[in-house]
Amino acid sequence: MRDPTYTYCREVLAPSTVDCAVSLSMTRADASNLAVARGNVLELYEVRLVMAGGGSDDSSAAGDEYRYKAVGGEDFELPVYQDDSRRRLGGGAKQPQLHLAHRWRLQGHIKDMHAVGGGAQRADRLLVSFGEAKMSLVAFDGGTQRLVTESIHVYEHAGLARKSFNDHETCALRGDPEGRCVAMRIYDDQLAVLPLGATGGGGGGAAASFVVDLRRAGVDVRNVRDVAFLHGYLEPTLAVLHEQRPTWPGLVADARDTSSVTVLSLDMARRGVSVLSTAGRLPSDARRLVVVAEPVGGVLAVGAGAIAHVANGAVSCIAVLNRVAARGIGAAQRDVVDRSSEALGLVLDAGRAAFAAVGAGTLAMWSQHGHVYALRLEGDGRLVRRIVVRRVRGSDPQRIAPPPVASTWDDVAVPPSCVAPVRLAAEDAAPGATLLFVGGAAGRSLLLGVDAGDGDGDSDEQLLRFAVHDEILGTGPVVGVDVGARGDALELVTCGGNEWRGCLRVQQRHVQPHVVASFDLPGAPARGVWTVRCLAEYNIGGVMQAAESAGLADAADTFVVVSRAGGTTVLAGGDELQELGASGFYTAGPTVAVGAALGSTRVVQVHATGLRVVDAHARATQAVVFSGAADAVAAEVADAYVLVRMADGACAMYAADADGRELREMAVPDALRHGAVAASLFEDALRVLASNREYVDRNRAALDERAAGAAAGAAAGGGVAARDALDSVFDSVYGDTDGAPAAAHKRRSARGHSGGRTRQRRRRADGAASDDDFDALYDEIADASDASEDEDASDTDAAANADADADADAAVPKPASGQAVRGESPVYALVLLATGDLAVFRLPSFERVWTAPRFDDLGDTLASGRTGAGGSASDSTVGARIDELRLVQLGGDDIATAHLLALTTAGEVAVYRAFEHCARDYVARRVAAPGASALADDGELALRFERMHHD
Repeated sequence: MRDPTYTYCREVLAPSTVDCAVSLSMTRADASNLAVARGNVLELYEVRLVMAGGGSDDSSAAGDEYRYKAVGGEDFELPVYQDDSRRRLGGGAKQPQLHLAHRWRLQGHIKDMHAVGGGAQRADRLLVSFGEAKMSLVAFDGGTQRLVTESIHVYEHAGLARKSFNDHETCALRGDPEGRCVAMRIYDDQLAVLPLGATGGGGGGAAASFVVDLRRAGVDVRNVRDVAFLHGYLEPTLAVLHEQRPTWPGLVADARDTSSVTVLSLDMARRGVSVLSTAGRLPSDARRLVVVAEPVGGVLAVGAGAIAHVANGAVSCIAVLNRVAARGIGAAQRDVVDRSSEALGLVLDAGRAAFAAVGAGTLAMWSQHGHVYALRLEGDGRLVRRIVVRRVRGSDPQRIAPPPVASTWDDVAVPPSCVAPVRLAAEDAAPGATLLFVGGAAGRSLLLGVDAGDGDGDSDEQLLRFAVHDEILGTGPVVGVDVGARGDALELVTCGGNEWRGCLRVQQRHVQPHVVASFDLPGAPARGVWTVRCLAEYNIGGVMQAAESAGLADAADTFVVVSRAGGTTVLAGGDELQELGASGFYTAGPTVAVGAALGSTRVVQVHATGLRVVDAHARATQAVVFSGAADAVAAEVADAYVLVRMADGACAMYAADADGRELREMAVPDALRHGAVAASLFEDALRVLASNREYVDRNRAALDERAAGAAAGAAAGGGVAARDALDSVFDSVYGDTDGAPAAAHKRRSARGHSGGRTRQRRRRADGAASDDDFDALYDEIADASDASEDEDASDTDAAANADADADADAAVPKPASGQAVRGESPVYALVLLATGDLAVFRLPSFERVWTAPRFDDLGDTLASGRTGAGGSASDSTVGARIDELRLVQLGGDDIATAHLLALTTAGEVAVYRAFEHCARDYVARRVAAPGASALADDGELALRFERMHHD
């Protein structure tokens, strides 16, 4: 059979339409994260402030800007499009952008999410609800960069289901503004309440949940449509929108204004509710509650044709949005009807509309079609007399002959699935500005900045600025699909969107290169091709100096080296590729590797029996013959160093001498002299890898502040207070937990593993003792003087252990600095040893700064921890499944863009993403003894890797 046949369904396109989103600080206490749900996929973004490229330094330049002006004597200004610039607040201003940090696949379709505050100096947790009447509380594990489930709550048993199914409005999460509990509506008129601790979720964890039946709890609330928690109450208080006597449009003459808003107080101790007030005679089509923040307070009951404000058990105002709705309101409520917005002729789908507060008494509303409206509540204090609704108008593509340009107000007019306010760190937040994430139901989501403020006292003009900072594109919803082919590549063409925002999208499985030119090479098939650029040197005043290297990136390749089974062909670059005749390159046999060295003034060619150094004029300046009997099978060049691996597993290292313009062989430790399965070099040009000492020094201010709190808590509140304060020290640096790469069943019991922190939180919530493994560590932090004494002993033991673990490395001198030669970028050698361990050496000292045990198992998380040194030749089969490995920097200047790639014998490619992580015990010793001159593990890398799954 020519084409393979699959007996299972394979997902081609992952879910792309945003279902819900929430802003929180999940990765660490001071992080700005955005959690986005797409079907069963949970994505976590980091909101970063970056400098806008180009333009002037005038930070007052507007992006998508609209200014309100008085029109026709109306006291509420009509938004008029003013500026046609797009997406940028200014060339020199910083703007927020979304950076995808993590993506996880969950076992179920996500219905809603809610952020659970972790308290002072602690990261937040995330509560996720699913359509099957379930919700889970998850936290981010800083040690493994994965989700840790803290609790699971299931409500689909027979006693609650009543033989009914959840509709699309159930399983939505509503959180108390003070963080005391979260409620989820399940199965008709029942509420599942999850208490979050007596201190507003401040690290106490979630207690056992309970269910309140609103029909049987003595309140007799039926046909619940929506619930929302209110601000400003001593106890958790929620408003319930319900309809005691259901009606339909055919019975409007007999039963109208049948909806009610009942305010209930939750008694967490008795696990019951009590009625505080009820406001009735609301429009029967009300389907949604929108909480109004202080100082106005109350809620908005949103229906198809009217928006009503309810506060203190009374309806203060009902704004009608069309003339039909005005006729449908009963006589009892006509005194509070506001007809100033009925000319809009707006018919809302309250379940699909989205609201967001953008100022005191001002809200932005996205309708189900994506149109944007501004709502302003006017009145005296908490008494709302008027709700003014005006559409924010942009260009209408149906009335303009040419198609609208992209820089119009339609950039933010997207059909919403959710609108979530995004919070920035305190030092990054701009006063008066509101940052919103608008999840698009049509496949396009926006990070939108809204700046609302009043004008001066002499003018009634109000300025409202909108700027699209970032966007996320998607494929759905798809209304049509077809498959096409361009050459040998298949393309999936989908049709989607909404109204005039509809478009065609072309999906390609892989990156499609654009072939500029192609030609055939005569001779045997090529086994490898390398392109290299080399700068020419000139004799200036008796000194050989290279040409200006600023334009090296734009210059053409100097040489193209083609390796074949029987020889090597060298082509000269330029306008045309021409084969070189006589040159200094080795052409008698195949080539192993080619690279530039000595500031791109030399080309190093490695072949089976030696290496050659060639200048820009193709003249050989040095030839080296390998001393061993084995041939070279792999090599890598990193400017100042050349790493060569032989067929017998031995590694040879050569360092470039800038004065003599030649390579000199270096002495290597015994671990590299035999049994190396794979090896590579990494030049850290962007300084993304940091040592333990550098990592702690960078966070010194936060650590010192929280360590002082730990000592004060130990003196005032005893051991539990000290432990809680110490937890915040580590959380402020790398998140909630400290994990190690172990099997899932081991994480809950081993010291410092990912489940250890979770188990401690649960024990403290239940009133039991914490893990004894950390007692010495807590005491060490609480008493700085004792810590200093203990640290001396621990340093001696650590140094002895390090010497025992690295006896093979002892023959190589290890300078204290560990810096690269001549102050250049640090270079590291990654070597997969015969034991299966992955070791990282800092050059030129060959100091082992990081070791991942049994890397050949390709685990989910790679953490440093030595299991032995060196290895014997008899163990060479342990890690033989790894053929190649390489650490590369992809598209960024931080550690998150550093990726470790491994190629196995079976053709599998394992991809790992790097992240910073410092060992808990090292942080404790450094914080407890800040005056210590040096610790044994100061130079080790604060580094871990998490595996990224890919197709």
